Amino acid sequence: MKKTMLVAMIAIMTMLTIGSVFAYQYGNRTNATVDKVVAEAAVESGDYSAWKLLHVDSSGKMASLINEGNFYLLKEMHEAKEAGDFARVQEIKAELGFQSGKGQDKGMHKGQGAARNSEDCQYAN
Repeated sequence: MKKTMLVAMIAIMTMLTIGSVFAYQYGNRTNATVDKVVAEAAVESGDYSAWKLLHVDSSGKMASLINEGNFYLLKEMHEAKEAGDFARVQEIKAELGFQSGKGQDKGMHKGQGAARNSEDCQYAN
């Protein structure tokens, strides 16, 4: 009886731990509502109004940095990425005010830092 109870408690603790990890890792995405395919099509066609409409409820850094006056840079950055000109991508990111590099968490949770930075500019990473 004690052995069965111990196994059951370990199984429950394992499930709770795994559930917590997934909830933390995937549950805290501010831009999860933005349809990346539609947003990318808007960037490729140069349609700022359509792009902005997709980001209305977004609290990500990209939505606050991109405006109608500099939207052409987002399109240019996307084109540079597609062409493999990553030096130009970094120049445009700096011009727009995005953080340079990935993993801004000083070594801690580098994967999450990289994901957060790519959320900030999904067209450059």
